[in-house]
Amino acid sequence: STRFIPPHPSEDERVVRLYPLSDSIVQLEWAPFVTGDPRLTLIEYRVVARCIGAPEPVWLPRSPNQEEEDTCPEAASVSEENLAEQVVALFISDGMSQQVACVSRLQPHACYVFSIEARYPYLGTRAFAKGLDSERFCFPTVDVALPAPQPLACDECPPQ
Repeated sequence: STRFIPPHPSEDERVVRLYPLSDSIVQLEWAPFVTGDPRLTLIEYRVVARCIGAPEPVWLPRSPNQEEEDTCPEAASVSEENLAEQVVALFISDGMSQQVACVSRLQPHACYVFSIEARYPYLGTRAFAKGLDSERFCFPTVDVALPAPQPLACDECPPQ
């Protein structure tokens, strides 16, 4: 039988860049993977999102009917048992340009790690080979400290 080397990231480009587009959408970008032979041009990519720090499995991304409290709260330690994961993108590419995937409907108060996996769409085993993992991603938050309430002077107010 013939064995194919699965698509894999180039040694020069092993980075997943993450760009938040809103409070629930992130864009992932990475360099096209290298194939085992230059004649193999099509690659099927799968992007898997893992919510990290969840005390129990939750579904990602958020469904329209899901309650807001189903987010993945932070946890002191992350282990394989408390990682909820879901395929969030699947596509075939000719591998000629920068690869891009937009992941939407993410929980804004959760943190994620994204994995990029690949296989040949029409050759070899049907299993995906793990290629890249992103850094931990959390949506940016703004902590606004409001000043303490101050009494206002009123010239025309009756004394109390």
